[in-house]
Amino acid sequence: MSKKILVTLTFINKKGVEKTVTFPFDEKYYHDLLDPSITEEQRNYVLLDYYREFCKERKIARREFRFGVDEDRNEIEPVDPNSESYLDQMIEDEIKKERHERLMKLLNQLSDKQCRAMILIYIDGLKQEEAAKKLGISQQAISKLVNKAIENLEKMTGRKIK
Repeated sequence: MSKKILVTLTFINKKGVEKTVTFPFDEKYYHDLLDPSITEEQRNYVLLDYYREFCKERKIARREFRFGVDEDRNEIEPVDPNSESYLDQMIEDEIKKERHERLMKLLNQLSDKQCRAMILIYIDGLKQEEAAKKLGISQQAISKLVNKAIENLEKMTGRKIK
């Protein structure tokens, strides 16, 4: 289980008022956000987005804890919004969501064929032969598309992918 740290974030809320908040965040993922390739603006966006989701989940958990029923009137087990496993799951879900969004933004910068090939193989989990059939090209052509896409992604991110 990863250690939690308290993160303090200052932002301007919808009413135009500066607000400073402190909330728990997974230490490992916070250090990932400190990567030099991530700008301060991007880091603050991720933290603010996480904070908003954290607040929503905490509000839902408090309501469920207080009333003991969900929106369909089914009885539920009380959820402690301060439990480690609850926070871990929230953080893990948010990090996965953010990584998926960043990945899709990068993939959308590739050519249409490269993007479709990468999604079929790495997201949908198809083998190259299956993806080639779906795209109506040869296995050799899809292999070249994937290699070129990886090369382009490495240039975009400044990181080695394989």
